[in-house]
Amino acid sequence: MINLLAYFTANFVILGLSLLCSIISIFLILWVWHKKPLSKESPSFSLALWISFADFPLRIIDVLTNPLAFGQSPPPMDAGYARFLTWFNMFSLMWFIALNAMIVLDLQLVIFHRLPRHARIRSRYPAIAAASSAFFSVWYLILPDYRFLENGTITVSSPGSPAQRFFLLWFTIWLPIILLYMVGVVAAILITLFRTQAQLRRFALDSTSRQRSQTLLRNARLIIAYPILCTVLFVPYAVGQFQAAWDAQSSLDLTLFINFLFSLQGVANLVILLFHPVMLSAYRHNLIGLPSFLSTQASASSGLPSNGLAFAGTKPVDHHLKSLDMGPAVTCHFGTVMEKCATTIGDETRHSAVDIDKASDPVFLSMMQSSGGSTSECDTLIDDESAFL
Repeated sequence: MINLLAYFTANFVILGLSLLCSIISIFLILWVWHKKPLSKESPSFSLALWISFADFPLRIIDVLTNPLAFGQSPPPMDAGYARFLTWFNMFSLMWFIALNAMIVLDLQLVIFHRLPRHARIRSRYPAIAAASSAFFSVWYLILPDYRFLENGTITVSSPGSPAQRFFLLWFTIWLPIILLYMVGVVAAILITLFRTQAQLRRFALDSTSRQRSQTLLRNARLIIAYPILCTVLFVPYAVGQFQAAWDAQSSLDLTLFINFLFSLQGVANLVILLFHPVMLSAYRHNLIGLPSFLSTQASASSGLPSNGLAFAGTKPVDHHLKSLDMGPAVTCHFGTVMEKCATTIGDETRHSAVDIDKASDPVFLSMMQSSGGSTSECDTLIDDESAFL
């Protein structure tokens, strides 16, 4: 039997740690934005800021539903408070989910649809997430007859009424649909990345080009950690919602496990942020003091040639940030164009290397020109700048 007093006490402590981690995440992102404004062009980095902000309303919900928060003076259990608590809870959950879904959407558009870097939609992801969250949650403000039950749960209207069915099913139906979308896109991205990595091994690339292309693939894998975390958090919650919707016996252990997972959200977000490609770039360029256990990771993920191989006249910091967060024409790595380009590569002929500083896509221009192949297919994509992830 779980000691509920010990559980809620520990949960209260974890809530404070989660809030602290979210504050640290916000500070880190704003500091990198201040020191390197180019990092604002990364949609995933901007969305990471809003994901950190989204942790605050979720922690407020945890406090309002924690029996230790009010002691001997519980809040008024009236209809207005029940309505507010339900709406605020649904908006907070949907906001966090929608922000992660925007990261998945951006990855999908970049990798599979060659979305240009400066596409207008990319600056509107936070607004789209907020608007969709408001749409999904606003209906809970207009449902009739809110009330608390004896066990502390909230219901509306009379049993079996359309309002009560909507109350139980609206979020229960949409949550798994969004989760399945994120899982499907992430799986497709991973398959594409591994396939692309296998194709790159067949190309006779110089060390710099190979390092850059491997960095681009690694960065996409780092960024999808956000939707993976969201899925891990909300799959148990979706199971609990289905149990409640179909009048199944709700498991206390499952409920406590869900609350514990949500309490760790801010901590997990900070860990993922520390390994975001833009953060790795910030470590490498001493924008933020780097702990020793991360120094090796930052160096390995640089995607830049060593000092002895650096090209004269380049701007290493800006270029580095671009290459780390899926810079110009990166979609040339992911489409069928790669296979078309590969067919034009000679097995034996090699000429002088291309000036990477003047090339939009160092991997393919180096690959094609060093082998004497045609770049016509790749040029089409190189002229169309791809996106920061």
